[in-house]
Amino acid sequence: MAHTMIDAVRAYAEREQALGGDGQPETLEAEHLQHALMELMGCGSGYLEHRCDAA
Repeated sequence: MAHTMIDAVRAYAEREQALGGDGQPETLEAEHLQHALMELMGCGSGYLEHRCDAA
């Protein structure tokens, strides 16, 4: 699931950049994706390695 969320965020960021976006969320979808990425990044690579003990 983590890989799916990261892929979704990357795809969204690429679309935004291609359209000249500045990285700020402009839609509810973008905001949700940004929050998901922040949670993943908060644990670092441990999340993907099943070593994250964060809540």
